[in-house]
Amino acid sequence: MARLVRRALVGLAFVGTLFSAKLGAAATAACHYSRLTLGPAFELDIDEDVTVDRNRARLAASLDDARLIFDLDRGGAANVMEPRQFLRKEKRNAGRDAGAGSLREGENISLAALGDTPLILPLANGREVVFSRLYADVYAVKVSAQDRGAYRAFGQDLLGGRLCGRPFSRLPRDVRGRMKPKVTYFLFDALSSGQLDDYGAWRKFRPVFDAFLSQREKEDFLYIYGYRAAETLAREPNGAKIDTYKEWAFAWNAAAMMFHEKDSLNFTDVSSYQRGGKVEFVLLGSQPIPGGAENRFGFYTKSLGDLDLRGQSDDKKFHWNWAQGPRELTAAIDVQPAVPKDSAPASSFPGSARRGLIVLDVTLNEREVRKSVAAYSSYFRSRGFAFPERKELADAPAFVEGALARGDLDYLIRDGHSDGDDDNVMNLYRKGLLLRGRKVVDGKTATIDILYKLRRKPKPAIVSYSEFAWDLDRRARRMKQPLVFLDGSCWGIEKAWFGLAHAPATQLMEITASSPVNFFADNNRNAMRLILDGVYRGDSFAAIRERLERLPRYVTGREDQFIFPTDPLYPRDAPLARIDRRLEARHGRKPFRPYKPNGYF
Repeated sequence: MARLVRRALVGLAFVGTLFSAKLGAAATAACHYSRLTLGPAFELDIDEDVTVDRNRARLAASLDDARLIFDLDRGGAANVMEPRQFLRKEKRNAGRDAGAGSLREGENISLAALGDTPLILPLANGREVVFSRLYADVYAVKVSAQDRGAYRAFGQDLLGGRLCGRPFSRLPRDVRGRMKPKVTYFLFDALSSGQLDDYGAWRKFRPVFDAFLSQREKEDFLYIYGYRAAETLAREPNGAKIDTYKEWAFAWNAAAMMFHEKDSLNFTDVSSYQRGGKVEFVLLGSQPIPGGAENRFGFYTKSLGDLDLRGQSDDKKFHWNWAQGPRELTAAIDVQPAVPKDSAPASSFPGSARRGLIVLDVTLNEREVRKSVAAYSSYFRSRGFAFPERKELADAPAFVEGALARGDLDYLIRDGHSDGDDDNVMNLYRKGLLLRGRKVVDGKTATIDILYKLRRKPKPAIVSYSEFAWDLDRRARRMKQPLVFLDGSCWGIEKAWFGLAHAPATQLMEITASSPVNFFADNNRNAMRLILDGVYRGDSFAAIRERLERLPRYVTGREDQFIFPTDPLYPRDAPLARIDRRLEARHGRKPFRPYKPNGYF
């Protein structure tokens, strides 16, 4: 599911009020945390403006183009909310609209200059404002407790499973509700300060999550943890041999399984990682696997060796058996070396963009689909396209394959989360909706199709790499220029190694990222929009790179790191591997059946 979705933990109504008299005098006296002042706490993107007036204990911040002022001496709390919900509902509780006034005094804070080093600013009232990087280019902003000794005792009580002199199980509902904002602040503080950065820590904090947070709120914390875990693993020597998204998914899954009653997320996979003419095979498991080692993120890995493709011309076959839990699994993997032809890489997009197809795949939820359809249609409407037609498709994969094979498709955009799928170029749905836009230029019609599905759990369907290559070959008989394929998923470069092994550069120009990616938005601060502009105009990669380098999120190297054919990281020179996998599983003596790792979505 990894794709940069801003899930802001933002200031809520200020806390510090006394509990209901229903508790009785003794209970109220024992629960002295009712006067504990915490927060506010929230997230900011690296390119947002922040001003702190330490003397008056105020902070001004821009959140999605709204300018807010927070009175830091009043106290507040953190909660998990989407940014739009915050702007509509909660800003009147946590902050007030700054309007044109803003702060006339104070110091501007450059989040881009902080990097990984936290910044602590003492306020005149004795509290502190703490800025620290949360994940990617998202920063946490927290205002510390007024009574730090009481806050430490509060945290110790929570981790001991008690609050207000009672175990969690005996807390009255109204007390639990009143304490929830303080508890959420404590958990956000722990997450943003590195106290929830491995599986053992989640086990330690689990009772607190279970007692106070909803399943949705837990998942928002887990989402951030997945990114933090993936960043850590990518820096470790062995982590460099596994697809970063697979690491995100397995780390997230190990912690998430603590909060699911049904054991439905146990899964396993054989990772094929290509670099420098070699393929590294690693067995991954959410449960113990024979000969595997558990890492500190709670999942298991086992090296299966590597294959040096350099100088190889013959196909290689591998077969592995293993067990995980009650299941017995097998993997049969055929590797065919594919040596790219020596040719100078293209330095620009082809320039013809009369017909395009945007595929919003099955990894997106309904809200993300609606938002993406609105963003893409806004982009093309501003360029003169009209969208008079929306129709239902009975077979979405067949439509995609037909659009490729017909031979008139110039560019294809796959927009969705990472899917961890080494076998298929995209995961779709059987039935879909098609929004078609048209524009007439010099008597010729330009067309853009947006393919999507609004059902929450559509029946999945696939487009495999072999089918994709077959369709590209048919397309090449009618079109000489390569298909421009923009993959908007996080860490899509890992899938590019598989796709480019199946199709030559004369047929496929795949543009993907080596980092998390922000969703497409129709503004000049969005990396995907800048690239789509380049596709539309036939710009050089150097010109597009120059525009990207004006974006703070790109400059840090942590987000929107798209790889172009002229870049050293592009899968071009070294031998690539066409990999055909067949995974099967069975329970007990039942027959083996095809197995698809089900934890990536």
